[in-house]
Amino acid sequence: MSTVEEAKEAVAKLNGTEVGGRSIEVREDKYAGEGGNQGFHGQQGGFVQGTQVFVGNLPYSSRWQDLKDLFRPLGLNPIHADIMMENETGRSKGCGMVRFASREEADKAVQSLNGTNVMGRNIIVRLDKFAA
Repeated sequence: MSTVEEAKEAVAKLNGTEVGGRSIEVREDKYAGEGGNQGFHGQQGGFVQGTQVFVGNLPYSSRWQDLKDLFRPLGLNPIHADIMMENETGRSKGCGMVRFASREEADKAVQSLNGTNVMGRNIIVRLDKFAA
């Protein structure tokens, strides 16, 4: 997109639509304002470096307790974990968020578990770019 208006239109048009049988979320990139630029809401860009990680490609049967237990053998103690659910069906989206007490713990979680196999699925673990 080349203008703020085009970006706003794309968010309004695409957010919540289905792609491949899954509902997608489209929103302003919180990184858009880094380096002195501003996001289209007029907020100064950048974000507080979070302690939250995104965990994707999880088995659909995963619960928040399973997500916390995934990190404990590494000596990590997640303070919060949540599985994202479809609003309409209550079915897992196959991903979740985990918050740690420190950035160091979050970094260790990413380095240790990204790409590992959980119940036959190679999971994605990365710092959550939308966490504030």
